[in-house]
Amino acid sequence: MAGFALQGIIDGGIGKHASEMGAHEAYVAFRAWFICELIYGPLSALVRTSIALLILRFSPSKTQKWILYACLGIVYTFTIVYFFINLLQCSPPSYFWMQFENFNMEGSCGNPHLLPNAAIAHSVIAAVSDLTISVLSACTIKKNLMDSPTITTSDEKPEQNKMRTKLTELRRNKTKMVIMLFLVLGGAAGGVMLVRIRYIRILEITPDFLYRTVDVAMWSLIEPCVGILAGSLPYIRSLPIFHRRPRKAATLRCTQVNDLPSATEIMVKSDVEVDIRSATPYDDLGTRARINEKLLDDTSPEEKRVR
Repeated sequence: MAGFALQGIIDGGIGKHASEMGAHEAYVAFRAWFICELIYGPLSALVRTSIALLILRFSPSKTQKWILYACLGIVYTFTIVYFFINLLQCSPPSYFWMQFENFNMEGSCGNPHLLPNAAIAHSVIAAVSDLTISVLSACTIKKNLMDSPTITTSDEKPEQNKMRTKLTELRRNKTKMVIMLFLVLGGAAGGVMLVRIRYIRILEITPDFLYRTVDVAMWSLIEPCVGILAGSLPYIRSLPIFHRRPRKAATLRCTQVNDLPSATEIMVKSDVEVDIRSATPYDDLGTRARINEKLLDDTSPEEKRVR
């Protein structure tokens, strides 16, 4: 979408008055505008779907799932309607941009008020869905991360318990920051859609269309970017620059004895080290904490005794 917009700005006449561009520039600009109009709706729906799939990874309640599915269903319904309104605003569709270069081409465009009204309805629904998804994500993250209990072991010393409590508090503070970011970005995305409505009223084809609709194009590009940023935040820690060697919260030793059949009369003994890596039973994406087990590499890993 950004590539077509840049093509319309560089090679076409987006942002220029009608008196400042030629027929070919108008042709390139209107073609880029038409393609961006078609891409915008499905792109916004896919961004909201990615955030919704992220929320589902946190195992929300049944009510929250139904709200999320209903929200996505409404968004996709209006996205499909909005897509075909954009596609069929002129007959044939290529007449939208070919009329400025091929003056002998036969075709016509429909009601000039239909597209602005559909765009306003789409923006309102998108803004409400953004706010709903941001609130659902905040509630789900709080339920799974902030309210999760802390793993403790009976063999821990008071100093270890104190350190574990501090780590848990630090994790919950980070969770609060994530919740606030989701709410802020969700509100920002909804606000962008509402601000965009102010400029949609001038979407009717006029001699200065490419100059007057620059603000609509700008806000239409900002809204998907905010959604992509919100959906990418939870995965920032997976980047190599954020990797840290995990600390051992607690180390337990136990003896694993495997009694083989009496025919061999051999008893195998090995030490197992259990490393608990997470202060809570959930990691940053809501999945259960993993417990890693590894056999110690001693000089005599097995003790065999034959009676």
